[in-house]
Amino acid sequence: MDLGPTPERPDNPIGRAFYYLAALSMIALAAVIIYIIIARYFFNAPPLWGEDVPRVVFIWGVFLAAPLAIAMNLNLRVTLLLDRVPDRQRRYAEAFMHLLVLAMLAVVFWHSLPLVELGFTGRMLTTGWSNAVLRMPIAVGAALMFVAQLVQLRKSLKGIRY
Repeated sequence: MDLGPTPERPDNPIGRAFYYLAALSMIALAAVIIYIIIARYFFNAPPLWGEDVPRVVFIWGVFLAAPLAIAMNLNLRVTLLLDRVPDRQRRYAEAFMHLLVLAMLAVVFWHSLPLVELGFTGRMLTTGWSNAVLRMPIAVGAALMFVAQLVQLRKSLKGIRY
């Protein structure tokens, strides 16, 4: 099975920034977890924030890398039927798919706003950070994914000849 070409780093500055930000979040997550493991098992002094900080770093990393995956067209999709139809119909189907994803992202964004607002009412006990830090990535990620999906929609529509 051919998985296609290996994706390379994005060629625009914004894409590169997200690329390196996603990589940095993975490095930070690994470093924090290694520190927690060493503190717990070698020094018998686990940090109080040992569960909250990795969770925050992981969630932010995921929601900042997802728009990059959309922009680089790395999202999963089944193309069994799309590969068998003519180019014009395929592009129409892709455009419809992009519109559905845009609608879903708009709903996710809209419904994440009350969660972020609710997060501002409390704080994490171990770090003192606002609970909104855990909920904000959903809204931020949905907005960034919406923009990336709009770019993909534009690319699909660009290839349609009238």
